[in-house]
Amino acid sequence: MKNSKLQKMLKAHKIWIDSDKKQGEPANFCGAIIREVDFREADLRGSNFRGCVLSGCDFYGCVLSGCDISESDLRGANFRKADLRKADISESDICEANFYEADLYKAKIYESDIRGADIRRANFFKADLRGCDLRGVDFCESNFRGCDLSESNIYGANFRGAIIRGANIRGVHICEANLDLFGRDFA
Repeated sequence: MKNSKLQKMLKAHKIWIDSDKKQGEPANFCGAIIREVDFREADLRGSNFRGCVLSGCDFYGCVLSGCDISESDLRGANFRKADLRKADISESDICEANFYEADLYKAKIYESDIRGADIRRANFFKADLRGCDLRGVDFCESNFRGCDLSESNIYGANFRGAIIRGANIRGVHICEANLDLFGRDFA
């Protein structure tokens, strides 16, 4: 996507947000190739990134709540401290991405490849991670209360200090994972 078109869409989206959705329009990047772009701290809630290539993009501190980012290439993207509440990131390639301290409350992330990502201290409260490939992911001190991890592969993942109360772990492939679950409650 050309920078001029990207800037035009971002400007219209800002007007849409600032006018309480009365003017402008939500950004629709559907299917676009947008690599290594700096979106830091932008308010992009309600945007459509479905099927995009966003590898290496910087979404540090962005508001992406309610966004459709499904079926996208997010390899190496930075979502540190991003607000992804109720976002749809399902069926995406999220390998080596950074979600440190991101808020993924009720996010749909099912069937995604998240291998090797840094997701320490993130909030996955009631998130849907069914069938994800989570091999080697660092989930240290993350919140998984009420999260659905069923049928996921957590081989070699680090859950040290994570809160897993009420998480659905049916059919999870646990081999070689660091669960450090002393005193944890799965009920």
